[in-house]
Amino acid sequence: MKQMRAFGVWTLLLLASAGGAWAETETETKSKTETVNPSYQRGLMLDRRGDAIGAMPYFEQAAEQGVVAAQRRLGYILWKGGADQQQAARWLGAAAVAGDGEAQGYYLSLLLEHAANPIGRSAAARGWLEQRSALDNQAKLVLARTFEDDDDARALRLYQELADAGMEAAIRRLIGVYWYGELGVPVDQDR
Repeated sequence: MKQMRAFGVWTLLLLASAGGAWAETETETKSKTETVNPSYQRGLMLDRRGDAIGAMPYFEQAAEQGVVAAQRRLGYILWKGGADQQQAARWLGAAAVAGDGEAQGYYLSLLLEHAANPIGRSAAARGWLEQRSALDNQAKLVLARTFEDDDDARALRLYQELADAGMEAAIRRLIGVYWYGELGVPVDQDR
């Protein structure tokens, strides 16, 4: 019996260490992709020196090769630099879909900024927001805003779901909807 417990403990320790080793290998693989990509490394060096504009062609080359960190950084530079917002959405969206948490936050913010224009209303943006809204009420709020110009009923339904969940931003938006009679809803200031 004592030998069985010892065997069980060792088995658990072995499995735990193997799981840790696998996770480290997966992380190492990701960082190796970034560290062995010369374009990404050159862009990173320039970016760290404060030359984001000079880094962009290198990040773009690495982004085209699938380096997620380059996609995130290029998208961020384009977005915050006020340059090509469609390209910013393209690269941040690619990194967000690849699972980069930082890129997901940036992409969500970019889509919030552009919810009323074609960037926010694109099929790619709405598809990502739709998937994300199952996990994140902020994504559902942005999704509702993208529908305000072309699908009032859907936007209203999403705002109502969020308000029912207690989201203050959605409650404030619904107050405006009923106060001013927006989204195809008649004025109802008592509601």
